[in-house]
Amino acid sequence: LTGGDPGLWMNLRSVPKSFGLELIESVFQFHSEVFEVPEFGVLLKDRIFPLLITIFNTQHFPNIVRLQRIACLFIKRFRNTLIPECEVFLSRLIRMVDAVTNQYWSNTLAIEVLKELCSEEQFLCDVFQHYDLQEDGSASIFQNIVSSLTRLVQTQLAQESELLIRKSHKQRCLDMLNLQDPPNIPVSHVVSIDLDCISMIVVCLTRNVVDAENRILTAMVKASWPSIVSVNTQILSKISEENIVLGVLDVCQNLTKICTQLGLEDARDAIIINICKYALPLESDPNPLL
Repeated sequence: LTGGDPGLWMNLRSVPKSFGLELIESVFQFHSEVFEVPEFGVLLKDRIFPLLITIFNTQHFPNIVRLQRIACLFIKRFRNTLIPECEVFLSRLIRMVDAVTNQYWSNTLAIEVLKELCSEEQFLCDVFQHYDLQEDGSASIFQNIVSSLTRLVQTQLAQESELLIRKSHKQRCLDMLNLQDPPNIPVSHVVSIDLDCISMIVVCLTRNVVDAENRILTAMVKASWPSIVSVNTQILSKISEENIVLGVLDVCQNLTKICTQLGLEDARDAIIINICKYALPLESDPNPLL
C-alpha cells in the first residue's frame, strides 16, 4: 500500500506515504524480531528495502523525515544481517552530509541520524569490521563518515569569515513530523551538531579501548585521527566561543588518551603539539584562546 500497490487482503487501493512510513517505523521499532522469520526476512529485503530507496530519491520533507527515522532503525536492527543494504543507507547518509545546498535541512537530518547511530558503542566497530576491513570492494564507511563530518565543518569555516557557533537546544529535524515544509536551518546549527557527532565518535572509541592489543580499534584510530586533528586545528584558529573551544579540547584529550593506550605515538604527539600551538599567545594576540 505504501508503494502504491493495491492491498492483498485489505480493501484499499493505497494509503498516504507518510502514514505507511510511520507504520513501517512502528514495526521496526517494536516488532523487528518478526523479520527473523524467513518469509518476513525476504519481504524486508525484496520489497521494503527497494521501496525505501525509491523514496530516498525524493525531496518531499515529510517523507524524508520519516524515511530517515526508518533508515536509522534499519541500520540499528539489521546491520549485522543485511550488510549490503545497510551499506547503501550509510552511503546515502554520507552523501547527504556532503551535499552542497543553501538549505541545510537535509545535511542536518543525515547528521542527526549518524549521531543517533554513533550513540551505540558497538555501532562504529561493527561498521568498521563489515566495510573498512573488507577487501571485496566495500566502501570504507567508517572513514567516510569521519571524513564527511570533518569536511563539512572545514568547508563552512573556510566560507565564513566569522561563524558564530552556539550550542542549540532546538527540536531535532528527525522529530518534526508535523511540518509539511522544511525548516530554515542556520549553518551555525549544522556545524554545532556536526561537532557534537565528531565528539561522540571519539567518546565511543574511548569506551571501546579494552587493551592495547585491540587491532580493530587501532586501525579505526589510524583511519580517523588525521581528519579529526585537522578540523580541530581549523576550529581553534577561527573560533573563540568558550563552549566550542572546551568541546574541542575534550575531543583532543580523549583522542590523546586513546592514542597513548594504543601506542600510537605519532598521532599522540601531533595532537599534543597542536594543543600547545594554540595554548601560547601570538605576538599580535595578547589573549590566547586556551
